[in-house]
Amino acid sequence: MLKEIPDKKNAPYFYLIGFLEKQKGNYKRALSFYEKSLKIDSLDARKWFEAGALYEEINDIRNAERAFRKSVILDSTLSESYNYWGYMLAERGLKLDTAKILIEKALKYEPDNGYYLDSMGWVYYMMGKYDSAFIYLKRAVDAVPDDPVIVEHLGDVYLKLNQVDRAINYWEEALKLESDNKNLKKKIEKYKNKGI
Repeated sequence: MLKEIPDKKNAPYFYLIGFLEKQKGNYKRALSFYEKSLKIDSLDARKWFEAGALYEEINDIRNAERAFRKSVILDSTLSESYNYWGYMLAERGLKLDTAKILIEKALKYEPDNGYYLDSMGWVYYMMGKYDSAFIYLKRAVDAVPDDPVIVEHLGDVYLKLNQVDRAINYWEEALKLESDNKNLKKKIEKYKNKGI
């Protein structure tokens, strides 16, 4: 067992144990080790990003935002933090204007990143701006055609644009990529059975 002494040389070990616990799905335990590492070495932007992602995993949005904010204060070019933070908010329908600003910052550094394009599309989707959502989500699918979430998102926006057949086509493509997605299966069945 590692000593609880805040010795700078222990920080990487705490971080490594946290990383291994995260891989096993023990998010709370992983977070406790990340926090120990950050108490010793609080100037590592990447560690704050990882902590933010873990807070989000356990649905602690307040602390996730705190960690992401700290990460971008330490490294204003850490596009992953802006994107993750913005998408986290958008996915929950929270602070959508803030989410948009955050993702714009991520896209400033990586304008063709399919995951960031998807995040921006999803912000517009959650805002009810479906034409703008379509532009970003179509680019996202073109950039990352094998991500089931991104493909499903494009299907979702097609539904909002009253193009049900296209929506179903994209959902079926997403299902090929993630065959055990029960919610996606239900969505396909629901709209196929409507006969529209």
